[in-house]
Amino acid sequence: GGIRLDVFGGKVEVSEMQIERPFGVLPSLSANVGMHGLDLDRLTETFSFGHIGGRVDGHVGGLRVLDWEPVAFDAWLGTPKGTGKAGKSSRKAVNHLASIGGGGAAAAWANPLLKVFSQFSYRRIGLGCRLENYVCEVSGVKDDGDGVLLMEGAGLPKITIRAYNRQVDWPQMVANLAAIADGGSIEVDTGSNP
Repeated sequence: GGIRLDVFGGKVEVSEMQIERPFGVLPSLSANVGMHGLDLDRLTETFSFGHIGGRVDGHVGGLRVLDWEPVAFDAWLGTPKGTGKAGKSSRKAVNHLASIGGGGAAAAWANPLLKVFSQFSYRRIGLGCRLENYVCEVSGVKDDGDGVLLMEGAGLPKITIRAYNRQVDWPQMVANLAAIADGGSIEVDTGSNP
Protein backbone atom coordinates (compact mmCIF):
# COMPACT_ATOMS: atom_id res chain seq x y z
CA GLY A 1 0.00 0.00 0.00
CA GLY A 2 0.91 3.65 0.05
CA ILE A 3 0.25 6.89 1.87
CA ARG A 4 0.61 10.51 0.78
CA LEU A 5 0.83 13.27 3.39
CA ASP A 6 1.00 17.05 3.14
CA VAL A 7 3.32 17.98 6.03
CA PHE A 8 5.80 20.78 6.82
CA GLY A 9 4.73 22.68 3.70
CA GLY A 10 5.73 19.79 1.43
CA LYS A 11 4.80 16.23 0.57
CA VAL A 12 5.76 12.86 2.02
CA GLU A 13 4.90 9.75 0.01
CA VAL A 14 5.16 6.25 1.48
CA SER A 15 5.13 3.47 -1.11
CA GLU A 16 5.55 -0.31 -1.24
CA MET A 17 4.54 -0.50 2.40
CA GLN A 18 4.15 -3.98 3.88
CA ILE A 19 3.37 -4.81 7.49
CA GLU A 20 3.55 -8.29 8.98
CA ARG A 21 2.36 -9.35 12.44
CA PRO A 22 1.53 -5.78 13.60
CA PHE A 23 0.15 -7.09 16.92
CA GLY A 24 2.16 -10.32 17.10
CA VAL A 25 5.67 -11.39 17.94
CA LEU A 26 8.40 -9.45 16.08
CA PRO A 27 6.20 -7.19 13.96
CA SER A 28 7.90 -6.06 10.76
CA LEU A 29 7.42 -3.22 8.32
CA SER A 30 9.07 -2.38 5.02
CA ALA A 31 8.55 0.70 2.85
CA ASN A 32 10.09 3.40 0.69
CA VAL A 33 9.56 7.06 1.58
CA GLY A 34 9.96 10.13 -0.63
CA MET A 35 10.00 13.70 0.70
CA HIS A 36 9.56 16.75 -1.54
CA GLY A 37 9.80 20.46 -0.73
CA LEU A 38 9.74 20.20 3.07
CA ASP A 39 9.98 23.59 4.77
CA LEU A 40 12.93 23.44 7.18
CA ASP A 41 11.51 26.42 9.13
CA ARG A 42 8.44 24.37 10.07
CA LEU A 43 10.37 21.12 10.52
CA THR A 44 13.07 22.51 12.82
CA GLU A 45 10.68 24.57 14.95
CA THR A 46 8.85 21.32 15.77
CA PHE A 47 11.97 19.90 17.43
CA SER A 48 14.66 21.40 19.69
CA PHE A 49 17.37 21.10 17.04
CA GLY A 50 17.58 24.84 16.35
CA HIS A 51 16.26 26.92 13.45
CA ILE A 52 17.23 26.15 9.84
CA GLY A 53 15.54 27.91 6.94
CA GLY A 54 15.08 26.73 3.36
CA ARG A 55 13.57 23.71 1.65
CA VAL A 56 14.76 20.10 1.47
CA ASP A 57 14.00 16.95 -0.47
CA GLY A 58 14.81 13.46 0.70
CA HIS A 59 14.12 9.75 0.69
CA VAL A 60 14.26 6.68 2.87
CA GLY A 61 14.81 3.71 0.59
CA GLY A 62 14.68 0.08 1.61
CA LEU A 63 13.31 0.83 5.07
CA ARG A 64 13.08 -2.32 7.19
CA VAL A 65 11.69 -2.18 10.72
CA LEU A 66 11.70 -5.17 13.07
CA ASP A 67 9.87 -5.05 16.42
CA TRP A 68 9.30 -1.33 15.67
CA GLU A 69 13.07 -0.64 15.54
CA PRO A 70 14.75 0.30 12.22
CA VAL A 71 17.29 -2.32 11.15
CA ALA A 72 18.08 -1.15 7.60
CA PHE A 73 17.53 1.86 5.34
CA ASP A 74 19.26 4.27 2.98
CA ALA A 75 18.15 7.80 3.89
CA TRP A 76 18.94 11.29 2.63
CA LEU A 77 17.63 14.77 3.48
CA GLY A 78 19.14 17.83 1.81
CA THR A 79 18.97 20.92 -0.35
CA PRO A 80 17.38 20.13 -3.73
CA LYS A 81 19.73 20.33 -6.73
CA GLY A 82 19.56 23.62 -8.60
CA THR A 83 18.58 25.67 -5.55
CA GLY A 84 20.51 28.92 -5.85
CA LYS A 85 19.09 30.65 -2.79
CA ALA A 86 21.09 30.57 0.46
CA GLY A 87 19.37 29.52 3.67
CA LYS A 88 19.89 30.64 7.26
CA SER A 89 20.80 28.55 10.27
CA SER A 90 20.77 29.45 13.97
CA ARG A 91 23.78 29.03 16.27
CA LYS A 92 22.01 26.16 18.05
CA ALA A 93 21.41 24.23 14.80
CA VAL A 94 25.00 24.77 13.64
CA ASN A 95 26.24 23.54 17.04
CA HIS A 96 24.14 20.35 16.77
CA LEU A 97 25.30 19.70 13.18
CA ALA A 98 28.92 20.19 14.26
CA SER A 99 28.37 17.72 17.12
CA ILE A 100 27.04 15.10 14.69
CA GLY A 101 30.24 15.61 12.68
CA GLY A 102 32.37 14.82 15.72
CA GLY A 103 36.14 15.14 16.02
CA GLY A 104 37.51 18.48 14.83
CA ALA A 105 34.10 19.84 13.82
CA ALA A 106 32.98 20.46 17.40
CA ALA A 107 36.40 21.84 18.38
CA ALA A 108 36.46 24.32 15.46
CA TRP A 109 33.01 25.58 16.48
CA ALA A 110 34.41 26.64 19.89
CA ASN A 111 36.26 29.61 18.27
CA PRO A 112 35.44 32.68 20.45
CA LEU A 113 35.09 34.90 17.36
CA LEU A 114 32.10 32.85 16.19
CA LYS A 115 30.23 33.48 19.47
CA VAL A 116 29.44 37.01 18.24
CA PHE A 117 27.10 35.69 15.54
CA SER A 118 23.61 34.25 16.14
CA GLN A 119 22.82 33.24 12.52
CA PHE A 120 24.84 31.80 9.66
CA SER A 121 24.11 31.49 5.95
CA TYR A 122 24.52 28.27 4.03
CA ARG A 123 24.53 27.39 0.34
CA ARG A 124 23.78 23.67 0.67
CA ILE A 125 22.94 21.33 3.51
CA GLY A 126 22.51 17.56 3.52
CA LEU A 127 22.76 14.51 5.73
CA GLY A 128 22.44 10.90 4.71
CA CYS A 129 22.60 7.62 6.59
CA ARG A 130 22.85 4.07 5.25
CA LEU A 131 21.96 1.81 8.18
CA GLU A 132 23.26 -1.74 8.24
CA ASN A 133 24.26 -3.94 11.21
CA TYR A 134 23.49 -1.10 13.67
CA VAL A 135 26.06 1.17 12.02
CA CYS A 136 25.09 4.36 10.18
CA GLU A 137 27.38 5.19 7.25
CA VAL A 138 27.16 8.98 7.05
CA SER A 139 27.00 10.89 3.77
CA GLY A 140 26.65 14.58 2.98
CA VAL A 141 26.44 17.01 0.08
CA LYS A 142 30.00 16.10 -0.94
CA ASP A 143 32.82 13.76 0.03
CA ASP A 144 35.88 16.03 0.07
CA GLY A 145 38.58 13.69 1.34
CA ASP A 146 38.92 15.27 4.81
CA GLY A 147 35.39 14.28 5.69
CA VAL A 148 31.84 14.40 4.49
CA LEU A 149 30.50 17.92 3.88
CA LEU A 150 27.21 18.39 5.82
CA MET A 151 26.80 22.15 5.38
CA GLU A 152 28.46 24.40 2.82
CA GLY A 153 28.62 27.92 4.19
CA ALA A 154 27.85 31.15 2.36
CA GLY A 155 28.57 34.78 3.20
CA LEU A 156 30.47 35.96 6.27
CA PRO A 157 31.32 34.31 8.52
CA LYS A 158 31.49 31.26 6.30
CA ILE A 159 30.72 28.16 8.36
CA THR A 160 31.43 24.80 6.75
CA ILE A 161 30.56 21.64 8.68
CA ARG A 162 32.05 18.22 7.97
CA ALA A 163 31.41 14.81 9.49
CA TYR A 164 34.75 13.23 10.25
CA ASN A 165 33.21 10.04 11.62
CA ARG A 166 31.82 8.31 8.55
CA GLN A 167 30.57 5.34 10.55
CA VAL A 168 28.44 6.09 13.60
CA ASP A 169 27.00 3.67 16.12
CA TRP A 170 23.23 3.74 15.40
CA PRO A 171 22.00 3.31 19.02
CA GLN A 172 24.28 6.19 20.11
CA MET A 173 23.06 8.39 17.24
CA VAL A 174 19.43 7.73 18.21
CA ALA A 175 20.25 8.54 21.86
CA ASN A 176 21.91 11.80 20.76
CA LEU A 177 18.93 12.82 18.61
CA ALA A 178 16.57 12.05 21.51
CA ALA A 179 18.77 14.17 23.81
CA ILE A 180 18.65 17.05 21.31
CA ALA A 181 14.83 16.77 21.15
CA ASP A 182 14.71 16.95 24.96
CA GLY A 183 17.12 19.89 25.07
CA GLY A 184 19.91 17.81 26.64
CA SER A 185 23.57 17.36 25.79
CA ILE A 186 24.89 14.73 23.41
CA GLU A 187 27.88 12.39 23.40
CA VAL A 188 30.38 12.76 20.57
CA ASP A 189 32.54 9.80 19.57
CA THR A 190 35.89 11.18 18.39
CA GLY A 191 37.10 7.83 17.06
CA SER A 192 36.85 6.80 13.44
CA ASN A 193 34.67 3.76 14.14
CA PRO A 194 31.97 2.94 16.72
